[in-house]
Amino acid sequence: MRLGELLVAPLVDGHAIMEPEGIFLDAPADGLRQEGLLGSGGLLEFPYGSFLVRGPAGEVVLFDLGAGPDPGFFPFAAPRHGLLPSALASHSVGEADVTDVVLSHLHADHMGWATVDGQVRFTSARHHVHAADWQHFAESDASPHIRARLAPLLPRVHLWSAPSVELFPWLTVTVAPGHTPGSAVAELESGTDRLALVGDLMHDPALIRHPDWAGASDWDAGLAIAERRAWTARCRARNTPIVGAHFPAMLPVAVDGEHGGDRV
Repeated sequence: MRLGELLVAPLVDGHAIMEPEGIFLDAPADGLRQEGLLGSGGLLEFPYGSFLVRGPAGEVVLFDLGAGPDPGFFPFAAPRHGLLPSALASHSVGEADVTDVVLSHLHADHMGWATVDGQVRFTSARHHVHAADWQHFAESDASPHIRARLAPLLPRVHLWSAPSVELFPWLTVTVAPGHTPGSAVAELESGTDRLALVGDLMHDPALIRHPDWAGASDWDAGLAIAERRAWTARCRARNTPIVGAHFPAMLPVAVDGEHGGDRV
């Protein structure tokens, strides 16, 4: 899709299948059915992956990195996985072409391609991570398997700790804690066009209508709900569509009062 001078493309890395409780901690089954979230056998089925953004000065940015090539690293069933390299190639992007990686947070299905077999995958890229997430996942014992995967990335990681940081004139990243300590939202703006890449602030557009549905993997569910409400209001007021790595087909949706969650 074109966003002013930017080109934005979703890159699917895999598709996951899981029990609803794996994502939604306390959402009623009737509500999940009404939102059309339950597939065959009453299971959730959703994509995960990355967003490729080409900037006007030759920037090649990836927002999140999927779950990587090892199906055992991602804690849920993923019959299709490891698709990111071929998705990049379909856009004529090589690994060395990527100038920047922005990680919304450091759960396994968002940083899986950061390192593979102990080697940094995108060797030319700066990797931008909020300091609170890096401390939690790379320096504490919260998730030893993720800490081990992140260790080779240390020389290339660029930590930020301010409430927000402008990486390019068209890209601002803002901390939105709750899902993890340093979860972040990236806002793209070019000309009159805007788009918010929300990471796991919302696993599905249904959360525009149901912001109080807590996430099973939220580090602080109450804080995540508050951030979800705040960002929904912000994007509605600014007429900014949103998209997340688990949205259907990884496509943006509108945030408005009547039809919030419709594709744009």
